[in-house]
Amino acid sequence: MMTYQMSDVNHLLSPEQISTYLRDGVLVVDNLLSPSEIIEAQTSLAQTLLNDLEVDISNLEETGHNLTKASSTNGAGGVLDIFYPEWKMNIATNEQLFRMTSQLWKEAYCNGETKDDFRWHPFGTFDCNRGYMYIDRIGFRLPSKLAESIGERQLSNNEAATNATPINARGTNKQKKKKKSRAIQRSLTPHFDLCPETYQDATNKNKWRPIQCFVSLTDNLLPNTGGFECCKGFHREFHSWVQRGRRLSSSDDDKIAEGEDIPPMKQQPCIGEYTHVHDRELMRRVQHIPVKAGSVVFWDNRLPHGNSYRNDNSYDQTTISSSSAPLEACGARAVVYCSFLPDVAINRSFVERQLIDWKLGRAPRVGDRWIKQDDEEEDDGNLRDDEMEPNLSDLGRKLIGLEKW
Repeated sequence: MMTYQMSDVNHLLSPEQISTYLRDGVLVVDNLLSPSEIIEAQTSLAQTLLNDLEVDISNLEETGHNLTKASSTNGAGGVLDIFYPEWKMNIATNEQLFRMTSQLWKEAYCNGETKDDFRWHPFGTFDCNRGYMYIDRIGFRLPSKLAESIGERQLSNNEAATNATPINARGTNKQKKKKKSRAIQRSLTPHFDLCPETYQDATNKNKWRPIQCFVSLTDNLLPNTGGFECCKGFHREFHSWVQRGRRLSSSDDDKIAEGEDIPPMKQQPCIGEYTHVHDRELMRRVQHIPVKAGSVVFWDNRLPHGNSYRNDNSYDQTTISSSSAPLEACGARAVVYCSFLPDVAINRSFVERQLIDWKLGRAPRVGDRWIKQDDEEEDDGNLRDDEMEPNLSDLGRKLIGLEKW
């Protein structure tokens, strides 16, 4: 896949890049972060893992199990619920990142006149130069062999604890059936972060996020190394696919024309704003997207996407402490998820609620982050005061909702 360099500040994306995004629905732009910024971000992430989770990347064999403390996805995709560190917020409010997103909004979502146009959406016109940040998580995907060995060790420890339980009242030590070991991380299979049947309906939504995005902190150039995968160009077929009952096969058209009955497609239900892809033909079209460290990846949220089944990178902890790029040395795939929301009414309401969570320092309660929350839970924190706020830029303060556009 062709990738692009950054252009001048006033026209960050070239006409060729815009054309690529309109055609493929995915765009990779290199060099958002400089080499020094990449190392700084890698080092900061490693420090966050150590301070917050007691995960030492130079000793993942002994400490990697602690990653499960921050995984509300049960290890899927290596996604971690890390939201607010200052280094991460700086990446997520990067001005060039927002300006590129604004360009893509203008070209891809502001001009659709009918529902059959892939640029159409139900939220009306908006100012493409104004928007808000969607505070998202990070990805830290271990090499698969390491994730499996940690899972095996956890299982052995749990079985040892079970075998050590006292004898019950009947004088026996009843043991449960031996469980199969499970890696602490696994792939995130292709999915949509939306419900296909309600995409063109503005009701019963909590936000509108047409473009999803991440900034990569590590190289991910080869397949089967835990990296991003998607079905290029599917945003142009999405509407007809939904109308067909989530069907792709053109052979069905011939059967329909001949009057044959087509059995209903088994559909995966929408779980909030998450929908698993079940169509095998569509799954076969999902492909690896090569990404360099410091690059940004934009994709239309109508593209089925996920990350690879395995991360076959190697892990050698003897080389990590001496490496200038610690995350590369440990074989992990690391990204910061960081997208933006157009300035429409539904997103203004969303950002107000997101801002409260940020001020309280608690995990976001709205969105498609798959975090289970108790709606009746009382606030258990204090609002940030001005001295506690990170050093946000003027743009950053608008993106998070502290100041009005």
